[in-house]
This record gives sequence, C-alpha cells and structure tokens, in this order.
Amino acid sequence: MAKAGAIGRQAAIVYNTLWAGNHPAKLVHTYHGHVLEGYFSAPKTALFLAAEKLLARRTDTLIAVSEKVRQELLKQYRIGREDRFQVVPLGLDLAPLEAIDNTARRDARKQLGIPEEAKVIVWVGRLTPIKQPEVFLDAAKLIKLRHPQAIFLVVGDGELRSEVESKARALKMANDIRFLGWRGDLATIYAASNLSLLTSRNEGTPVAIIEAMASGLPSVSPNVGGVRDVITDPSVGTIVEEGSPESLAATACALLDSPDHCRQIGKSARSSAVGRFGFARLVSDITALYHGLLNLPPVSLGQAPRDSGPRLS
Repeated sequence: MAKAGAIGRQAAIVYNTLWAGNHPAKLVHTYHGHVLEGYFSAPKTALFLAAEKLLARRTDTLIAVSEKVRQELLKQYRIGREDRFQVVPLGLDLAPLEAIDNTARRDARKQLGIPEEAKVIVWVGRLTPIKQPEVFLDAAKLIKLRHPQAIFLVVGDGELRSEVESKARALKMANDIRFLGWRGDLATIYAASNLSLLTSRNEGTPVAIIEAMASGLPSVSPNVGGVRDVITDPSVGTIVEEGSPESLAATACALLDSPDHCRQIGKSARSSAVGRFGFARLVSDITALYHGLLNLPPVSLGQAPRDSGPRLS
C-alpha cells in the first residue's frame, strides 16, 4: 500500500463528498505491485488489505502495471472490480541503456577498474529481506568455482547492507563482491556487466530486469511475481522455477560458458524491452486512458489537448 496513493485518494474522496457537487474529481490509482505478501506482519498486512479494499471502491480507475499484478489483486486479494482495472505496463527512459555499445562497455570497465577478460554479474535492488540479497552471495560463491575470474556487483542499499557485507567476508568473497550502494550511473554499471541476476522472493514488475534487457544483457530470475510479464520467452532471458542459489548459479554458468548465446539473448532482450517498456509507449497509453476516463476525443501525441471538459485531480 503506497502512502502517497492512500493519502491522495482520501483527500480526493473528502473533496468529492464535501465540495465537488456536480463536478467530482476522478480518482486514478496505479499498483506497481503490492506489499501484501512478504513485507509486514500478518496483522499489519490485514490492516493494509482492508484499507486498500475500501479505497478501491471509491477509485474510478485502477491501473496495474502487469496482468500478473491485476490478477493477484482481483482474484487473490479481492481488491477492486474487474471493470475498473486496466493494465498499463511500466514506461521508462531506456535511451541511455539502449545506447550502450562495445565502446561503452570497454570504457565502463576502465572506469570501474574491471579487467576486460572478467565475467561480471550484476545484482540491482534494495538490500531488504524481500529481495534476498543473501541468495545472490550464495550463488556468487558457486559461480566463482566455475569462473574464478568472476566479479560480482551489488548495486543498492538498505537495512541488510551490513549483514550482507559480513556474509561476503564470511564466504571469503569480500574481494570478489563489490558493494556499490545507490548509483546514478546505472548505464555504466550495466555496460560493464555480462549478466544480470535477480533473487527476489516477490516482484511486481522487475525494473532491474527491464533495465538489464535494455542494456543488452541476459538475465536470470526465479519465477516470482511479474517476472514472466517481462521475460516472456527464453530468447530474451531465463527463468528458473526454483530460485535456489544452486539453480541460479547453474543457469548463470551455462550462459557465461556460451558468450555467443549470451550476445544473441542480449540483442533480443534489448529489442523486447525498448519496444514494450519505453517512455513513449507509456505516454501514449496514459493519454488514451485519461481521455477515455474524461470522455474526451482521442488526441495524437503531437497535438496539444484542448483546454475544456472535466479535470483529473
């Protein structure tokens, strides 16, 4: 349950009830995922679920970023009505990642001090229990046995950072795993990498996989949440049914052993990600959604909408 989304809808409901009269604000809420599994205690989760059900009844349009998220909210948690839900996939500015080429890859390795011959596996996310960063470390230990020159990049921060860093030292991997914290130069990180690994216990739409795909990298991920909405075919990435360190490591090693296959997956993955999750597509989808909600005529992206009709709040 997003705090901003909950407070914003409560404010709009109060406005509609007390002051709107015949011109109520239209309420739109987007679910990028949910926190109803694996995040909080059972009592707190039940409280969030009850609040979300109440708010959904007063919301005109509910947007889910994937069909998987929509189905979970409707069928599993009974949030909202089917006729109020629409699926609008994420849209990201992928241009800097799409621009990565061989020159950028060489430059990125020089910048990060990574040998050209090293195999680099990247993990991007919050260091929190739901993301299971410890699984990445266990998989890294196994990958290292097959690829002694491998380097592992952990990009992100969170409550588990000190614990995960301690585990890296305990595994005698402190020199092989680089904890980079939050970075503003993700294009450089992805450019320096050969493979992306996801270890989450649950995901809405995994942005890290979309970014890796747009960067031309193959990804390995467990079959959780909305992963299958992004990795739709083996030609654009690999999903393992069991997200254990052993299965993730075995799949990663098989890819690292086949550089030509990796390059082909990366090429297909980039085309898929840019086409389905680019910013221009999102603008088009949201424009069409709002115009439909407000009963306005369709508008092309190059045409400024007319300043008339009801407004969204």
